[in-house]
Amino acid sequence: MRSILAWGLMWFCLGAVFATSWVQLTRATPAEARAQQFAAIDTSAYTLTGSTLTRAKALGRVERRLAIADTVWTPAMLLLLLGTGVAAWMRDLVARSARGIWLQGYGFALLTVIVLRVAGLPLAIWAYWTALKYGLSVQRWTSWSGDWAKGVALEWAIGGLILVILMWVLRRTGTRWWVWFWGVAAGLVVAGVFVSPYVIDPLFNRFTPMQQSDPALVAQLERVVARSGMSIAPERMFVMQASAKSTQLNAYVTGFGTSKRVVVWDTTIARSSPDEIAFIFAHELGIMR
Repeated sequence: MRSILAWGLMWFCLGAVFATSWVQLTRATPAEARAQQFAAIDTSAYTLTGSTLTRAKALGRVERRLAIADTVWTPAMLLLLLGTGVAAWMRDLVARSARGIWLQGYGFALLTVIVLRVAGLPLAIWAYWTALKYGLSVQRWTSWSGDWAKGVALEWAIGGLILVILMWVLRRTGTRWWVWFWGVAAGLVVAGVFVSPYVIDPLFNRFTPMQQSDPALVAQLERVVARSGMSIAPERMFVMQASAKSTQLNAYVTGFGTSKRVVVWDTTIARSSPDEIAFIFAHELGIMR
């Protein structure tokens, strides 16, 4: 019966995706009309040529390889730890060395984070070196190493807490542990989104109130917020000092409830017009709705 329900759910999802795609295709603008629309737009200003185009294609290839490697690496390492018995060895080591759910949970989390992070260090260095090579980053090695170490510490602190909660749920709910832990995990995700602007983000970057440096931009972003039907006070609009580490452009909306805020990189303000920044912000605001 369960297998029938699983197969039925899978085919329902596939059917829904197909139906949605079909509606979008049937409602799309005919190819001739699209061709006429694009023919009227001068795209020469956005076309790369010569060595710039060659360099961009090379960067694209490297980024695709990094994305694939990053997606595959962690699951592969977890499977390797389980398949080789290393995970069981770490479990037994912690069980012999520590007493109590907190020490055991954080002990196992520490070993796991160290193994995964050290194993993934070559991939992280490759990504950092690529960003330097193509001028996407200006971050020094010492600063990058500091951020890497902070990431390890955060993963251990948060991962250890999650593991302790999981162990507590397993001991008290039996075979239905996954239902209870799903609810707990959902609550932890919401809590993480809420506290991130206050606790995590300032560990890696510096933020200053936008009202102090660019009140005109604040007024323009307020108009975008007003049209969205959302409420983000001017006091919750910030500029991130990204230029200390990066040459890239970005803006985003983060947080939840009273912690929700607008963040615009200083590189974006320096190299984009107010209308372009408003467009980027409107895109991010739409994702948060």
